[in-house]
This record gives sequence, C-alpha cells and structure tokens, in this order.
Amino acid sequence: MIFQHGSTPESIQMAYSLATIGSAMNPNDTSLKWLSAAAWDRYLMQRGKPQWYGTQYSLNQSTKRFELYQVDQGAVTDEERAAHNVPSLAEAKSREAEFNR
Repeated sequence: MIFQHGSTPESIQMAYSLATIGSAMNPNDTSLKWLSAAAWDRYLMQRGKPQWYGTQYSLNQSTKRFELYQVDQGAVTDEERAAHNVPSLAEAKSREAEFNR
C-alpha cells in the first residue's frame, strides 16, 4: 500500500508487481486483487493516461470537489472489475458524493 501511494511511477509499478504476485500466490485474498487494480490505475494516472478500473479520484481545482479520474471505458468490463473486487463504473461514479461530504 505504501508503494501504491508513492510519488514515482517506479514505486507504483513495484506496488502493482507485488500485489499481482501476491494475488497469484493467494487467490482468495480479494484485497490483493483490489490493490493490483488500484496500483495499475494509479500508474496510468501518474503517466497522464485514463485509468482502467475506476479506483482513482482526483480533486477538481475549479470546483474543489473530488471526481472519478478519467476512465478508459473500453479497457476492462464491469465483470473484470468485479473479479478484482472493484465496483462497477456506475458505482464508482456514485461514490464521488462520499468523497465530497
């Protein structure tokens, strides 16, 4: 989790690698599946690309509200999100309100 919140693409890549390996070694650990998806999304976000799973939110400087960071809606399906213990895109979008209370 610490690497996933790192400030460099390399640290986020390390988080993704460790979570992916851990998930393969412990297939019933849904937290590792989620962490793998979140690290991948954060890596893409760090590089200015749309995320795949919809785990990352960013602060809109104009509105001062958190919004779901841009998602490549064709990258993965909601079924693949569910396999990674990630909510559907509709659910992720609806969670914006939770971040802005």
